[in-house]
This record gives sequence, structure tokens and C-alpha cells, in this order.
Amino acid sequence: MARIEDDILYRPSSCVKIDGEMRSWLLLHDDNSMGIMYTKEAYRKMGYALELTLDMIVKLRQKGKLPFLHIVSNNIKSQKLAKKSGFIKCGEVYWFGILNERVVR
Repeated sequence: MARIEDDILYRPSSCVKIDGEMRSWLLLHDDNSMGIMYTKEAYRKMGYALELTLDMIVKLRQKGKLPFLHIVSNNIKSQKLAKKSGFIKCGEVYWFGILNERVVR
């Protein structure tokens, strides 16, 4: 939770808020890549994801930053959104991590 608070407080963000209700939002990861996006189920397929993505691109470019994102290979919806937003694929990223808390000794 603290990490998300830092994302909101110290990095550009964007949200769709109507009648006091946040319907959709986009934050940056701590490496400044775009990608913490969520739209409440009732408001999906209304174009909010594209609107937020384009808004974030403008905010980042105004700060002199290069907008970028990482998308896992099986996330087809995000790949389509990225392409529609003007992003081009420029490489592969491989992530390594711990899948559970079991400690090997």
C-alpha cells in the first residue's frame, strides 16, 4: 500500500472522476513506466483506458520524459491499447522473482 501511495504522491497520475466517483485511473510504476491501470467493471469499454493513456503521455512529454511501458506477452488487451495509443514494440523484457515465501537453505 505504501508503494501505491508513493506512486500517487510523487509521480504523474491520471484518473477519470465523475460525480465524485473515481471510475478509472492510471499510475506510474517506480521505474516511471506506465502500467498501474484500473477501471471499475461497471465503466469498462467506455474509452477511459485510451483517454488516460493519452493524458499520461502528454504529462510525461511535458516533463521531458519518454513514455514507456512493459506488457507481458499474453496481455493482448494491453498490447492493443498500447498500439492504439501510438506505442511501438521495441524489445523483450524478462522478469525474475520469487513466487512464494519459501526460503531455500
